[in-house]
Amino acid sequence: FIIFKLIYTVSTFSRTRQEESETSTDQLAYGDQQDAVADGQADLNIFFQERMKEIGAALEKWCDDRMYKDCNVTIYSLAANLGCKKNELTEYFNLSQHTNFRTWLSDIRFNEAVRMMKENPEFSNDAISTECGFSSHTQIYRIFKQKIGLSPSQWREQMI
Repeated sequence: FIIFKLIYTVSTFSRTRQEESETSTDQLAYGDQQDAVADGQADLNIFFQERMKEIGAALEKWCDDRMYKDCNVTIYSLAANLGCKKNELTEYFNLSQHTNFRTWLSDIRFNEAVRMMKENPEFSNDAISTECGFSSHTQIYRIFKQKIGLSPSQWREQMI
């Protein structure tokens, strides 16, 4: 009986040590996996940030080239022009600009219309509307009303 008890105790002890070792190995492997995932996420985050910078720089050039004057531009055509995917561009607007494509484009065009009205008061609202890429004079009217509560003509009168 004593020998049996001794054998049982040794085998139980041995089995417990083996389980502890496996658990420790599993925990170590899980820790290594977490580190690898964290490293991968860090690499992905760096890549994502770089990609957002590239898109931002390409958008800045697009604006400098006054490509917003095209009244037929869409997020798809803009993405193709910039060499990125539509979902990357959407994510850029959402995360970097805190807006969407349509609002961003309207803001660009609105700011250009304001600049043109200040620098060229002799230009008609229709001419400025066309020059800034608005698809119609009603669109520029709507944007002015939405942004400053005045029509383009009312705003011009205030500027005089």
